[in-house]
Amino acid sequence: MKQMMYRKTISYFGRRVEVSCDGLCNKAWGMKSRPRDKKGNMLSDGKLGDAPPNPGTVECGVCKPLLTEPKLNKWCVRECERSFLPSYKEAKERDYAKKYDG
Repeated sequence: MKQMMYRKTISYFGRRVEVSCDGLCNKAWGMKSRPRDKKGNMLSDGKLGDAPPNPGTVECGVCKPLLTEPKLNKWCVRECERSFLPSYKEAKERDYAKKYDG
């Protein structure tokens, strides 16, 4: 079954861009907090449990959204490993359920 993608148009460094994510906030650790293997590769969802509600990172005073909050806030754009800006990063959907098994 294909994972639902969330998209939102935002202003990013003065440009209008679309940010996307898979919406699995319960699996989002953040770029700085997601556990890695000995080689430095991010571990897949299957090797990890749910991420903490607050992984300890804040972006511009904004924390990871709670499951009841709207998705794609500043934390999502700047810190979340599950979101991407097609204009700035590789524009393909990431699949942490399969990818990054070290």
